[in-house]
Formats: sequence, C-alpha cells, structure tokens
Amino acid sequence: MSAPTIEKKIYTWLDEVIIGQNFCPFAKNVRIKQRIKLTLSDNTSLTAAVSDVLKECDALTAHDSSQIDTTLLAFTKGFDDFQRYLDLLEEVNFVAKKAEFEGIYQFASFHPNYLFEGEPPDSPSHYTNRSPYPLIHILREDSLSRVLKHYPNPEGIPERNISHAEKLGISFFRQYLNEY
Repeated sequence: MSAPTIEKKIYTWLDEVIIGQNFCPFAKNVRIKQRIKLTLSDNTSLTAAVSDVLKECDALTAHDSSQIDTTLLAFTKGFDDFQRYLDLLEEVNFVAKKAEFEGIYQFASFHPNYLFEGEPPDSPSHYTNRSPYPLIHILREDSLSRVLKHYPNPEGIPERNISHAEKLGISFFRQYLNEY
C-alpha cells in the first residue's frame, strides 16, 4: 500500500473513531490546529523501530508544542504480530528511560489486534486501542498535564470509552481497521 493511502486510512480512523467518537477528548484540538505529526516506518527490526521512536522524540524536543504537539508513529511492516509489538513497546519504554525521556514523553499504544489482558477476545473494549496499523503515540507529558487540569474526571475516560465501544459494537470499528 502506498504511503498516501496508509496516511489517509490512519487519518480517517483518527477523525472518525478517536475524535469523532470522542475516545480521546484531547485529540480534536491538536488535530484542528494541525499539531499532530504522522510518521510512517517500514523498519522491521526491533532496533531500527526503537531508533525511529527516539528520532521522533528528538523531533518533538526540537519543536515547540505550538508547532508539533504529538506524534503518531505507524509501523507499516514487521509488527503485525501483537506480541512482537508489545516487545517493541517494552523496549521503547526501557530505552526512552535510559535516554532520559521519562517524564517528558509518554507512549500510548494502538495495534490492529490490541487485546486487554483479562478481557474476552471478542470484547468491544479492545477496539478502544485498535488502529489500522501498529502505532506508538508519543505524547508530551507537559501538554497532557495541561489539558488534564481542565478536564473533569479524567480517570473516568477508560470506563466511558469501554461503555461507548460496547454500544457502537464491533462492526462499527471494522470499517476503519484492516478487518473484514
């Protein structure tokens, strides 16, 4: 699939699911202001993929949040297996801590086969973290802290999202993902 097609699929998911269904109440503002950077990686090795994440952290550091507030790093190859993706995420967190990015950036995870531990495999709750491609969302901790100050009951977001996902049903999400 071409890069523009992949980008379109990700932005459609972001606009229609994440923002359109308010799964992330903070995403709309940064999307409208065009402060989301989307980067595609076709690296398949764990080392190269971790390096991609660190490069994106460096790019965020080099820019003010008024230019780029957050980054979506999509892996177009090599991380379709959810366990392998989790291994990548674990390594990213380890290396980011060593690079002293802990407390500066937070990594949110999205994957086409996302499964919450302890939930039945057919639970709609998994779709709150499912995306068309394996993604690592790099968030600025200071931006997150700033918006959370003005949001009532942020602890309730996950429960609200699960309830909403159950109301929408799996068929709603499948039209935005690589599922048939």
